[in-house]
Amino acid sequence: MKKDIFKKIIPLACLTFFLVNLFTPFHSVFAQVQCGSPQAVGPNAVGCIPAPGSYQLLQPLPDLTYFNPTPTDAFGKYLNILIPMFIGLCAVLAVVMIVIGGIEYSTSELISSKEAGIEKIKGAILGLLLALGAYVILKEINPDLLKTDVAIEGVTVNVVVKDFILSSGQTIDGKPGSKVDLKTIGCPAATAAGSTFKMDRALLLAVFQQESSQTINAGGCLSDGTPNKSGQTANMYPEDVSYLKNTLLPKIGKSWPVYVSCASSGGGNHGGAMGPMQFLPNTWKTYGQGRSPWDINAAMMAAAAKLAHDGIISRSAWDQNQALMYYFDKGQTCTAPDGSNYCQSVEGHKVNFQKQIADGVCG
Repeated sequence: MKKDIFKKIIPLACLTFFLVNLFTPFHSVFAQVQCGSPQAVGPNAVGCIPAPGSYQLLQPLPDLTYFNPTPTDAFGKYLNILIPMFIGLCAVLAVVMIVIGGIEYSTSELISSKEAGIEKIKGAILGLLLALGAYVILKEINPDLLKTDVAIEGVTVNVVVKDFILSSGQTIDGKPGSKVDLKTIGCPAATAAGSTFKMDRALLLAVFQQESSQTINAGGCLSDGTPNKSGQTANMYPEDVSYLKNTLLPKIGKSWPVYVSCASSGGGNHGGAMGPMQFLPNTWKTYGQGRSPWDINAAMMAAAAKLAHDGIISRSAWDQNQALMYYFDKGQTCTAPDGSNYCQSVEGHKVNFQKQIADGVCG
């Protein structure tokens, strides 16, 4: 009896192995390179640097790791990838049911159980034939029937930023709701810094907008660690406290304590970033040249110096993205969840400012 069971199970196991390998999608994994470069073999090169505006899927699909919704036919291409995957899923489920039915048929001596096993196998084969048959017939009649040509036209929304609204902690005088006018203050500061370090002033304005618009974490806590109304504290690094209190503030004629960024939620996080470009004190020590981090011209020039030092003017897209990430968090990349949000947000601001500059908003 046991020999008969093994004779039945072994062919089923071989058939299962064959069908699973036949219908299971797979793709190769490559080292991190720039998407679209000669080293990125196919659009699914895992770890490649995505194009601006694209999204990295949490679970890559065959031939699709980064989804760029910018083209009008992007959604249709996405559906075209899902159809073969659906057929493959049907095949895998059919194999599972065939195996279950085969085991039920082989391991039972009851006629009713054997019949139930046969019915499972028949049903699985019928379902697989229907799925494959429909696909094959449509493909033979006209392959275009299997393609979804869904085209969604893009809509351009122009947002005009006239003023940078800063929190009270970002200004020397501490007045709430202070504004930095884009045309008379923001643009000249970005133009001077961009010209000095040979970089796009729209990028500097984008970083400015990204950093200074975060009013919850851009000057809402006192540097001495006093909790604010929400219970948040700056929780600054000791070396930042020392330099800010004993060196920088006396030099620029400002008294202790000052408003700095609050530490983000979660244990072990630190705040203490200063001014409109949100520099930590010891980073400002390197790039600020002893000037005030609350001075927009000095802050913009220091930001440009740091970005240039970190590789923003490099020809490599990877170096440019890393320079931007070093400004946000040196321990992350643009492909990390938090980093991806930051990079995409800055890129969106930059595109918006490029349009405004072209329209003459900076004069």
